[in-house]
Amino acid sequence: MNTNVMTAAIALLVSSAGFADVRPAALFADNMVLQRETQAPVWGRADADEKVMVSGSWGETASTKADESGKWSVKLQTPAAGGPYTLTIKGDNTVEIKNVLSGEVWFCSGQSNMDFALNMLAKTSSRTEKKYEPAATCVRQEMETAQDELFRQFEVEKNTSPFESLDALKGRWKASSAANNPAFSATAYFFGRELRKELGVPVGLIKCAWGGTRVEPWIPAGEYLKDDEMAAYFERESTGLKDQISKWNPAKVEERYQAALKRWETTKKGRKPRPASNPKENKQMPATLFNAMVNPVIPYAMKGAIWYQGENNASHNTENYEHNFRAMISAWREHWDQGDFPFYFAQLANFKAPVTEPVEFNGWASICDQQRRTLSLKNTGMAVLNDIGEANDIHPHNKMDVGKRLALWALKHDYNRNVPACSGPLYKHHKIKGDRVIITFDHAGSGLMTGNKTGMADTQKTDEPPKYFQICGKDRQWKWAQAEITGKDTIAVSHPEVAEPAVVRYAWAQNPEAANLYNKEGLPASVFTTEAEIPVNAALKPAAKPVTEGSPKTRVSRLEAGEKQTVVVYGTSLTAVGAWVDQLRAVLEQNYPGQITLINSARGGSNSEWGRKSFDERVIQKKPDTMFIEFAINDAVASRKVSVEKARENLEDMIDRLLAAQPDCKIILMTMDPAVSHHADRRPDLVTYYQMYRDVAKARGFLLIDHYPNWEKLLNEDPGLFIQYVPDGIHPVRDGALQVIMPAMMSALGLKKGKPELNEQTPCWNYLFGMMDKLEERDRKVTRSEYNLYWKQQFAKSDADKDGALIADEYKSAVLFKHIDADNDGTITLEEYLATYAPFFGPHDANSDGKLVQGEIWKVK
Repeated sequence: MNTNVMTAAIALLVSSAGFADVRPAALFADNMVLQRETQAPVWGRADADEKVMVSGSWGETASTKADESGKWSVKLQTPAAGGPYTLTIKGDNTVEIKNVLSGEVWFCSGQSNMDFALNMLAKTSSRTEKKYEPAATCVRQEMETAQDELFRQFEVEKNTSPFESLDALKGRWKASSAANNPAFSATAYFFGRELRKELGVPVGLIKCAWGGTRVEPWIPAGEYLKDDEMAAYFERESTGLKDQISKWNPAKVEERYQAALKRWETTKKGRKPRPASNPKENKQMPATLFNAMVNPVIPYAMKGAIWYQGENNASHNTENYEHNFRAMISAWREHWDQGDFPFYFAQLANFKAPVTEPVEFNGWASICDQQRRTLSLKNTGMAVLNDIGEANDIHPHNKMDVGKRLALWALKHDYNRNVPACSGPLYKHHKIKGDRVIITFDHAGSGLMTGNKTGMADTQKTDEPPKYFQICGKDRQWKWAQAEITGKDTIAVSHPEVAEPAVVRYAWAQNPEAANLYNKEGLPASVFTTEAEIPVNAALKPAAKPVTEGSPKTRVSRLEAGEKQTVVVYGTSLTAVGAWVDQLRAVLEQNYPGQITLINSARGGSNSEWGRKSFDERVIQKKPDTMFIEFAINDAVASRKVSVEKARENLEDMIDRLLAAQPDCKIILMTMDPAVSHHADRRPDLVTYYQMYRDVAKARGFLLIDHYPNWEKLLNEDPGLFIQYVPDGIHPVRDGALQVIMPAMMSALGLKKGKPELNEQTPCWNYLFGMMDKLEERDRKVTRSEYNLYWKQQFAKSDADKDGALIADEYKSAVLFKHIDADNDGTITLEEYLATYAPFFGPHDANSDGKLVQGEIWKVK
C-alpha cells in the first residue's frame, strides 16, 4: 500500500475520532423563529465531553459539555420580538445560523384538516358545490400573492416509529412567499396570519400533521401504561404489529411488486400497482407518530399548540376519545415541561348529507361533544365549526374562519387583546322545570341570537326560533323540540308530547345544517347533550344477546292458545335465500305444529324503494299476523343507495300501511351482518342505517332483533370462523344461521324448545351452490374444479388493477385481509386466497366422493 495514502487515512481516522462536528437539532437552522423573551432550550450532538457554547447576536450566551452519548443542551435567554439575528454554536467546529427571528411560535398538529396545505384547498373538484368556490378562490389568491418575511413555517417530515422515541427529524424553515405558501398548512396559515395582523411580531409555525390519523398514534407510550384500558389497547396493538413484522419478507414483497408492475406495464389496465408497506410504517399504531414526529420537536420553546383531528375516531374507539384526547394533551405538556401551555383545537365541521330526523347515536356528534367536554382541561379552547363545513367534502375550503376562530382564543387569553367573545355558546348546565328544560350557556357574549352564515361572510341575525334542539323523556323517544331564547344566556326547550323531559340535545348530527344558535358576536353554539355521559352506540358494544324491544310473551300468546298465524319475512337476499328462514320455519313448526304458515316475500338485490312499491302485493295481500323486515343492507350499499332519511320514510310508510290493513300485526325489525363482501367503492356504511332501525323500533315499541353486534364481534375475534359461516362475506350459510342467527331469534321470540338443525331433505340455503354448479356443468353437483373456479372468480373481482395480487384498498375487509394475508407482506396472492377458501371443500364433502350435493354443501363433517 502507498505509504502516503496510509498516513493520510490514519490522520483522517484520528481527526474524525477526536473532533466530531457539533450539530444542532434540525429545528435550529437558517430562517428559524425563536419564542421571544423566554429561556429557550437549544440542543444537539457533539463528541462525548465536547465543550459547547451557544451565543445569540442579541448578547446572550450559554455553555455546556456534551454527555457520554454526545448529547448536549442549554437554555438561552431570547430577546424581545425582532430580528434578524444570528445564533452561533461553537464546539470543536462552529455553526452559524442566520436570519433568526424572535417572536411567537405555535405547534400545529392533527390529521388532514391540519395537514392540508394551501395548494390543496386553492382548487375545487367535481364534488365542490358552487357556493364554496369563493372560499377556494380566496385561498388561491392568498397563496399566490401573500409575502411576509416575518411569517414562517417549519414542516416536520412524516415518519413512524412504533417502539422507540426518536430525537432526529427532517425539515426546513420557510418564509411566506408565492413560492413557499403552497406548502403552508391552510389551518395554521390563517391562524398565524391573524396573529401577525393583531400582534405585529414575527410568527413561526411548526407543522406536524398527517392526514387520516387517529388520536392514538399521537399519544406517548408511557401515557398508555397509566391506565388499564389504554394499556390493554396498547398491548393488543403492539403485539399484533410485532407478529406482522416477524412475518415481513421484503424480498418476497419486492418480487411480487415487480411481477405485478411488469404485468401492468404490458396492459396498462387498472390502477398502477403500489409496493406493500412495511408494517412498521403503519401510521395508526399507538405512539408511533409521537415517537417519530412530536418527540424530536420537544422541548422547543413555543407559546402553545393548535390541533385539528377527530374525523378518523368517529368510527374508531369513539367512546374513548375524550379520555384519550385528554391523556394526549396532558402527556404533551408533561414532556415539554413548559407548564400547562395553551392548547386550542378545532371541533369537527359539519359533513355529509343533512339529517332531518333526531338520532340516538352519531359517531361524529359524539366526537364533537367529547371535544367540547375536553374544555374542562386547563388552558384549552375550541373553535366551533358546525356552520362552515361542506356536505360533500370532509376538508372544507373555508379555513379562513377556522384560523380566525382559533386565533380568538389566543388573542384573548394569551395576548390580552380586547376580544368580546372567543367562542360561540357552550352548554353550562340545565334545570328541568315542569315540562320545560332551561339551558344555561357559557360564552354567550353580549347575548344569544339565531343567525345564518353564508360562506366567508359574517353571520347575519335572523328572526327565526332556535332550531335543531331535540328532546326526549325517559322512554328516549326523540322529538324535535320547541326552543325559545329567554335571557342573555338561557334557552327554554320543550315539546307538547314530552310531559316529563329527561334529555335535551343540540346539533346532534354529522351535519346539523339547520342549527342556528349563535351569540351576538356571530359565533355558533357547540353541539351538546345534557346527559352526564354520552351513550355508546349499541353496534360498537360486543353483545352475546340481541338488543330487543317488546315482549316475546305477547307475541306468542295467541299461538299458545292454539290459533293459526301467518308469518311474512320481507327484505333482501339475506332473507330471500337465507338459511335462517327455513330454520325458523322448522322451529316454529316444532313449537306450534300445524299453526304457522311462513311466507318468504323477500327478493335478492332489493332495497326499501322496491319494498315500498311491492308492499301491497307481497305483504298486505298475505294478511300477516307477524312480519319480519330488513332492508338496511341494500339501502346502504353504494350501487342501490337510498339515503338514511329516505330509507326511514320508506320503512315508516310500510309500517303505517300494514297497520292500517292489519292493526294487530306484530312487526319485528332486524339488523343483519356487516356485509363485508362489498368492495371499497360499493361497501355499505351500515352503522347509521342499523341505528335508524333501532330508533324506529324504540319509537314504535316494536321488537328489534339486533344481529349486527354478534356478527361484528365474531368477525373481529375469529375471522376464520366468520369466513366459514359467511363464505361470500354477506350471506350466512347453514352453520352461520345455526350458530349466530337462530340463538338470537329463539331468545328474542321466547322459543325455548326446538332444534333448527335441518335434515338433508329439508329445503336449505342454495345460493352459493347454484352459483358454483353453473360454472362448468349444471348437473346439481359441484366438483372441486367448480368450487375452486368460483373462488378464483371472486379473487378476480376484487383485483381491480388486475395485477394478480390484492392490496388492502382492493379487499373488502381489513380484518379479513389481515387474516388471509398469511405471510403478512401487505398483499394477498391467489394462492393465499385459495388456501383460505378451498380447504372447506373436504369438510363439506360429507360422503367423500369428490362432489358436493345440496344436502352436503355447508354441512361440515
